Amino acid sequence: MEIVIKYAPWGMAYIMMIVGFSLSLTEFNQIFQKPKSFFIGAISQTFLVPIVGIVIAYFAPISPVYKAGVILTTCVPSAVMSNFVTKMLSGNTALSVALTSVTSLISFITIPFILSLSLEFFLESEKYLKNVNFIDISLKIFFIATVPVFVGIFLRSFFYDKIMKFINFFNKSAFFVFLAIILSAVYSDSEKLLIGYKEIGFVVAILFFAIYFLSLFWLSFFSISNEDQIGIISENTIQNNALAIVVGSVFFSDISGILLVSAVYAVFQYKVIILYKLYLMRFNKL
Repeated sequence: MEIVIKYAPWGMAYIMMIVGFSLSLTEFNQIFQKPKSFFIGAISQTFLVPIVGIVIAYFAPISPVYKAGVILTTCVPSAVMSNFVTKMLSGNTALSVALTSVTSLISFITIPFILSLSLEFFLESEKYLKNVNFIDISLKIFFIATVPVFVGIFLRSFFYDKIMKFINFFNKSAFFVFLAIILSAVYSDSEKLLIGYKEIGFVVAILFFAIYFLSLFWLSFFSISNEDQIGIISENTIQNNALAIVVGSVFFSDISGILLVSAVYAVFQYKVIILYKLYLMRFNKL
């Protein structure tokens, strides 16, 4: 876990800068001219998903540390991978990118806020929280997740042609850095991950599909296009587990097991994505 603590924040900062490279003012203008879908998506990602996590954590027959891990997993913004999934499913990619970017920008506020409301409830023992400073969490998330997005926007604005020339390289490298963070966390705690998968795999599966079906139910109340629905559901279900692992490793590294939920969720969500992509390819739907 030492490698994750030492290098993962830098990797995450790089990923978030690449998110900034994806931001087009023209696309944002189109979205904000008709902001209904954006605000529905932002509300569902910021409030609906964490509420699902809190409810499942409360009722799930798992240890308090795993419950805290569920909260940590659901309070982070969506991952860059959600943009790829949205594109793969012919959804509104611009909306997905906008939601990923904005929720990432405000994550230095939302993550500490949700954690501060929930962790004291689920982690009753003071030994778990005595070294946790939520202002410190907010500041570090700001520099890990928010500042790099602004840097990406700035670089795109002033060096657009050069950025676009290498955008495929940047996107692919960000994806591999993302995987490296996940895999390094998995490798460093591989034995615990196997144990954790047996203990909480069913909870993670319930969490994933609860978010998916509740998102469908939530969106049924609004008249928005199918493409926008795909984008919002992708944002809700594909969590930024790399960021959750970074936050968890920096602030909760002495709490055994708290990162396992994010690691198991990452493995599970990619299994679902791969299986669904194979299904689409098998029946010529992709």
